[in-house]
Amino acid sequence: MISILLYSLVTIFALFFLGYGLSVIFLPRELKPYAFWFSPWYTIFFLIFSLTVFSLAGLPVSYVSFPISIFLVILTIFVLLKGKLPFKLITKENLFLSLFVVASVIFNLSPLIRRHKFLTTVSLGNNDVIVYTVVPDYLVNHSLFESFFTPVSLGVSNLLHDGYRWGPPLLSAFFQHILKLQGYQFVYLFQVILFALTIPLIYIFLRILYKPTLFGLIVSLVITAFNVNLLYLLYHDFFGQVLFWGLELFLLLFIYVYFNSDKSKTRHINLYDVNIGIALAVLFFSYHEGTLFVL
Repeated sequence: MISILLYSLVTIFALFFLGYGLSVIFLPRELKPYAFWFSPWYTIFFLIFSLTVFSLAGLPVSYVSFPISIFLVILTIFVLLKGKLPFKLITKENLFLSLFVVASVIFNLSPLIRRHKFLTTVSLGNNDVIVYTVVPDYLVNHSLFESFFTPVSLGVSNLLHDGYRWGPPLLSAFFQHILKLQGYQFVYLFQVILFALTIPLIYIFLRILYKPTLFGLIVSLVITAFNVNLLYLLYHDFFGQVLFWGLELFLLLFIYVYFNSDKSKTRHINLYDVNIGIALAVLFFSYHEGTLFVL
């Protein structure tokens, strides 16, 4: 049971720490107050984009994970040493968000904590869990490029060649290699964390669209964290869809703020263009059907 909580904490910390430098540097001024909650999603976007490029070039995750990690760590340390935080960390809203994120993680890990007592993957019956545990194991030591020219198992072929779902398994493979875990040990845990980290994006969107209130914060968090339809997909291990929720909200946030700012009236390339362009690429790498829906 201790290992379940320990790996959860390490994964969440890594997502926030590795992405903090990117968040502070690449977030436009209008979104800077939310840099802390954008940090894990910058980690996710950067990892999917870079790992996909390297993997298509023939380099497996085990070859590039260490250099990528060092680059992100140096970037974060540079930003931390450069100056003060561009946001208020201790606020009433952040405390509520943190509470709901932690509650969501513990609630959805309760089947492992109460019943199994060790890291494993649970499912209410969907077979997607098989390919989402097998394919990351393959991508740790093999590349996308290699998979197109050498014999692979049906599960690997189904996800990488037929489904073009490259983002989720590459992302899992990165953390599995860093944490020295197998796919069956990590995939469900990772989905639970991604689901919980989507919750703050819901509140950020609420703050931008409407006048922020504590009541609105609590309602939006409750109907997200304990939404039976979302939990249905989580407990059936629809990894692509779970990741898609966060990627989609990230993209829609940037598009909405962009078209309501002066930046949309200039022809010069700006941070919105860079973020939206990379977000679209990552969304297509991860869940191309959803990308068409968003567009």
